[in-house]
Amino acid sequence: MTSNEIARQKYLQLIEQVEALEDQLADLESLPATAAARADLPAAVACNSLCFNVARFLGPAIAGPIVAFYGVAPAVLINACAYFIA
Repeated sequence: MTSNEIARQKYLQLIEQVEALEDQLADLESLPATAAARADLPAAVACNSLCFNVARFLGPAIAGPIVAFYGVAPAVLINACAYFIA
């Protein structure tokens, strides 16, 4: 095989993997529609908005003193750990 044929084969494999990933993501996109009943949808949206707004308020309130006393690196590390926990 020439280098062009090998590169083409690798490219086609990459395209197949991306298409498979897109199919998996499409399945996940339909999940939120079934997470709450239609009657409970306004309350579910309000709860989701509340969670985001509380996080937007508490994140800087917690990070500020950490950055002031210990620097930026520990604050970023704690933030990364919070993503793994969530």
